[in-house]
Amino acid sequence: MSRIGPNLWQIIKGSAIIDIAYHERSGLIIGDATLCELPKTGIEKIYLYLLQQNHELEGLSFSVREHDVVLSLLINDQYLNKDSGKKLIENLFEKADFYDNILIEEYGAHWKSGKIAYEEE
Repeated sequence: MSRIGPNLWQIIKGSAIIDIAYHERSGLIIGDATLCELPKTGIEKIYLYLLQQNHELEGLSFSVREHDVVLSLLINDQYLNKDSGKKLIENLFEKADFYDNILIEEYGAHWKSGKIAYEEE
């Protein structure tokens, strides 16, 4: 894990870049896993897949930020304890590493470059 700012950390897990931010005023903890970049063609298929997966996923959601596909987790700190936090964050790591491969291999997305943290071992 690498601290990249006040209340902001970055982790590279497998091939995904994961940013964890804490907003003190609202008590929100946000985990964003930047998985890949959208393909130039066939974008309808990848959007449809992301929407279908949003319906299936529990506690996580896909979004698109500029040209990047992002898998996100949102937690309120009042409901967070050591066990729940570990479980939720590990689920984000696991799903991020799983989904980026699918998006690239099956939907033509591209690997995201510019990782600035070290890879978690």
